[in-house]
Amino acid sequence: MHVLGVVFDCDGTLVDTEPIWARARRKLYQDLTSRHRPETPIDEGLLKEMTGLNHRDSAAKLTGHLGLPELADQSAARLKDSVLGRLDALDPMPGVTDVLDRLRGKVPLAVATSAPREVTERSLDLAGLAASFGAVVCAGDPLDRLGRSRNGDVRTIRSKPCPDTYLAACARIGVRPERCLAVEDSDSGLRSAQAAGLTVLHVHAEALRQKRCDHRATSMDAPAARRFFDRALS
Repeated sequence: MHVLGVVFDCDGTLVDTEPIWARARRKLYQDLTSRHRPETPIDEGLLKEMTGLNHRDSAAKLTGHLGLPELADQSAARLKDSVLGRLDALDPMPGVTDVLDRLRGKVPLAVATSAPREVTERSLDLAGLAASFGAVVCAGDPLDRLGRSRNGDVRTIRSKPCPDTYLAACARIGVRPERCLAVEDSDSGLRSAQAAGLTVLHVHAEALRQKRCDHRATSMDAPAARRFFDRALS
């Protein structure tokens, strides 16, 4: 396999923002239950299912679970603001800086994420990674970044597990999906990249045990990841 472009997920792959999202989701859950459903216990399984979901999908899932769908939009805005308020200094995930240094100038690089653009751009800036990427595609971006639909309507890019973010990222860097590599940590991201037709490297502490795709590494500084990138670029 020889790849001509690499597309990275952001949260949990490039920067360690998943704990921030997890704390913000839990706080929203607690606020909603205390105000509207005081007898309802926190469902830890539901919180785990939200990993990798953007603020809109997380809020819709949570308010639907609580029987409060009318609060979905308000809750999504609160969740995004909560995450933005928690972003401070951020470091890249282990091995990310070295991987980007090895890839930069050899193949075009992009980011494909379900996170809001404000959160993504601030995260990449804080981690010092923004200059590495030729394109950043976020769920909710208008499709007219790539061209309006045939009837002239402006549509938006759907969040993962839909393939939109990866398809748009490949288009932005001018590489066909089948010649691109995706680097992902979440289940919804894996399904998104696979549906878009990219080869996927699953980078996660439990990736070797989960076996959700053919290429796996526990982190980007693991020897397996370094060997994989060397083979992919040769």
